[in-house]
Amino acid sequence: MKHSPKRMPSTQGSGIREILDVTTLESGVEVTLVELKDIQLPDSMKRARPRQAEAEREKRAKIIAALGESLAAAALGDASDAMMAHPPGPPTEKPSKSGGVRR
Repeated sequence: MKHSPKRMPSTQGSGIREILDVTTLESGVEVTLVELKDIQLPDSMKRARPRQAEAEREKRAKIIAALGESLAAAALGDASDAMMAHPPGPPTEKPSKSGGVRR
């Protein structure tokens, strides 16, 4: 079974095309087709992708936590302003169990 060559995205293909053209056209050779097979990523790159994804998740979690803290601080500030605008009256007396008034 013969596999057909995969076309690279234009940005990758054009970069490879430029490198090949600079190298080969000087010799009078034009490369018209390049087929890349069985490309293996180095272990360091294989490990870098999950680390990058984890870093992005941590970044989003920190942003969400900071936003929550900011909203909570704003709500506390609003509550404080409301309490200052309408201070509570004098303390009320509560009856004690013995029937007298407790202060």
